[in-house]
Amino acid sequence: MRNIQSVNVWKDGTVKTVTKLKVTTVFDNLENIAGFLYQLYQTVILEEDTLDLSVIEGTVEMSPLDYISWDRSIIGTYGYVAGKLNLTILP
Repeated sequence: MRNIQSVNVWKDGTVKTVTKLKVTTVFDNLENIAGFLYQLYQTVILEEDTLDLSVIEGTVEMSPLDYISWDRSIIGTYGYVAGKLNLTILP
């Protein structure tokens, strides 16, 4: 899971602020395509506990052209998905 620049999203009739991105590879044919599941999380503080609640999830598919230049690293995967979602990963 990576911290991202805060983004407001609309979910179930309310605005929620998401601050974390999680990416999981769901398929990779090891040749020219890959697909990823992403989840965006909102951090909620309840009394003295901090919880990360999944607010939005979806999929991103990598095109054959992008697959050629993908380095298959975790950093590269998060960077690719964040770029497709127009999100900024924080250091």
